[in-house]
Formats: sequence, structure tokens, C-alpha cells
Amino acid sequence: MPSFHPPDYVHLRGHLPPNESQMQLIADQTPSPSPTPDRPPSFRTPDADDSLPSVMYKKKNLGFWAKRTQLEKLLLGLLLLLFIGFVTLLALFAKGEEQAREHERQVSNIVSSPSDKSANLPASPAVLEEPATTSAPTTTSVPQEGVCTTKGCVKAAAGILSALDQTVNPCEDFYEYACGQWNRDHPIPDDMFGYGTFAFVREHVRQQMRVLLESNVKSPSKSINMARLSYTGCMNTPELERLKSSALLGALEELGHWPLLHGEKWKKND
Repeated sequence: MPSFHPPDYVHLRGHLPPNESQMQLIADQTPSPSPTPDRPPSFRTPDADDSLPSVMYKKKNLGFWAKRTQLEKLLLGLLLLLFIGFVTLLALFAKGEEQAREHERQVSNIVSSPSDKSANLPASPAVLEEPATTSAPTTTSVPQEGVCTTKGCVKAAAGILSALDQTVNPCEDFYEYACGQWNRDHPIPDDMFGYGTFAFVREHVRQQMRVLLESNVKSPSKSINMARLSYTGCMNTPELERLKSSALLGALEELGHWPLLHGEKWKKND
């Protein structure tokens, strides 16, 4: 009888090809002829009919998501979130633009509606006149906007108008429009490197204080009267030249005797 060799199944575990789940090595052998006197069984050589071992791969098709790595999956998720956010912002922007256009249409309709409605209104029916009554007629006055007409408001408005240079276009040079005339009316003094409204107000307050201190009107405030007296005494230079230091020495004598102030009259034993 012919002898058969069972096939050997070998599982290759070392290096699997990519995307392959299993590899099997199958050796198919054909039955060898029976031994003959010319060919002993123990020294049989392979015939030409013997087939070589063949390698078969069992492929498994993976899906798109299964082939992706963890980093690729993370990047795809972030890209999806960014796309959703962009679409949301685009929808909100379009909605806001639509609301703005709708508001403009409503405003234009409100502005143009009174004249149109008055033109389309039907003629009002005739109203029978009632007999005159003895009640006093009522008068309604149109409310006016509050306008300040006091002296201070008028002076402030005049100051603002006097500082404007209305020959200049404010859209081109607003500073020259607002302060051009004031700069021409108030040149920089020779002893100053700059001159502005603050310096002008400071000088104006100083002049007002000088007028108040030089006036002879007695104030109910004791501090103001003392300041006026000190100012008058300091500014009276002829009297200061005449008195010299006698006033100071008299005040010191009232406070207490000091021998060193007497000069040659002072004696050590005193």
C-alpha cells in the first residue's frame, strides 16, 4: 500500500505581517509510490511530482477608525470640535446681522409711517358743535428743554465759543478747531516754556487773591483779616525801611529779655 505523510501545521508567532491575524504553513504532500527493488523505502528521494510547501495568509480587513492611532484619533476629535464651533459662530453672526437689518427696517418704517398713514387715513366724520359753555378755557404749553441762562452758564458758554476756531474743519484738525482761537489770544509769556488753561486759571486766581488782600473791607473771618494784615505789612516797603528791626526787637522784649540783643550794653555779669 502507498504510504502517506500527514501534513505538518506550524503556527508562526515570531513576525506577523501587518494587518494579518494568523499565518499557517501547510505542507501538502502527494502519496509516494510503493517501494520497488530499485528504490528502497529507507533511501527514497523526492520525485518531481512532490509539490513544494506553500505559505497562505489569512487577511482581515480593518475599518478606517481601527487603523488610526491614538494621536490621529485625538486630532480628528479636536478638528471636529473646531468645525462645530466655527459653524456655531457663523450661525450666530448671521443671526445678529439679520436682527440688525430687521431693526433698521422697523426704524425706517416707524419714521416713514406718520406721513404715509396721514395720507391714507379716511376723512374724519363731521362733528356737531356743542353749545358754548361758561367753563374757563384750558391752555397747554409746549414743554421746553432745560437751558441754563444764569450768569455763570452764559460766561462759560462765551468762554468756549471764544476759544473755538470755526474756520477749521473739526474732522481734519479737532485740536485747532477747539483751541485755535484761544492759543492766538493767549501767547506764551517770555518767562515760561508753556502756557495753557491751567496756567491761565492759576494766574487768574492769584490776581483775585491779590485784590482781596489789598481791599480794605473787613471780613467776618478772623483768618482772612490776619492774612490781609500780614500781606499789607509785608508789601509796605517804605515803612519797613523806616522801622528796620525795631518791631522785631520790641516783640522779643515782650516775649522775654535776651541780653545778646543789646550788643555793647550787654555785660557778662548781667
